[in-house]
Amino acid sequence: MKCPYCGGEVALEDKECPYCGRPNEQSVQHRKDMARFQRRFSAAEKTVTKKTKGYTRILPLVLVILFLVIAIEVMAGVSEQAWQFPGNARRRATQHDPAPVCAMLDEYLERGDYAGFESCADYYKIPYDGVFSGYEKLLDCADEYADLIRIMESLFLHRDETETWREWDVPSDLRHLSSSIVIFYGDVNYALKWEELSESEMGYAADMRETMTGMLDYYLGLDSEKLEEFLAMPGNRQPVYLEEVIFGAQ
Repeated sequence: MKCPYCGGEVALEDKECPYCGRPNEQSVQHRKDMARFQRRFSAAEKTVTKKTKGYTRILPLVLVILFLVIAIEVMAGVSEQAWQFPGNARRRATQHDPAPVCAMLDEYLERGDYAGFESCADYYKIPYDGVFSGYEKLLDCADEYADLIRIMESLFLHRDETETWREWDVPSDLRHLSSSIVIFYGDVNYALKWEELSESEMGYAADMRETMTGMLDYYLGLDSEKLEEFLAMPGNRQPVYLEEVIFGAQ
């Protein structure tokens, strides 16, 4: 920049012109601006430093809490899956050597213990493929068969003798029972029409149906004729019909 008095070259930092010695007015204003900027910068620096110190004190605590939350989530996920480990191990062992499990399943079928057949298959978590593919339709029926037995045992064998039907939740109990009967006979009748079922498997399915029909007659008073009538009626009528049959037999 040039001095307004003599025209000599003057730097912004020069307080006076090096040629004529006159005051450099632009330098005065520049120093004032710089001083004001420095004051503002210092004030901002103190504010940031104060806040940062507070964050620095709590940062380790925040990190520890975050670590604990992550650890708890991981442990919860592992615990949630832990119950599956034994079953998965049995499944892998069964896939590696299926012969012993097949022998057990066949023994249950030969004895007519279809609930035991279902429990064995569930315990070993057998897949529905490979050497086990032939059991699929029978297991569909046996699963409903075992569920129906559990319901009837709960209703007729495990009740306190002082209880009466009217003290139970009759509508709910009978809807559940009615639904299970319908599902079982639907599955077993479908299986008996399945062309890929072997002759022996057909025999097991037919025996399962006959055995269940006998139990329904014994526990509910639902003989073959009443069972056929029950299965043919609308779903909303079936629980009411069961109530009439059961109470009529009391």
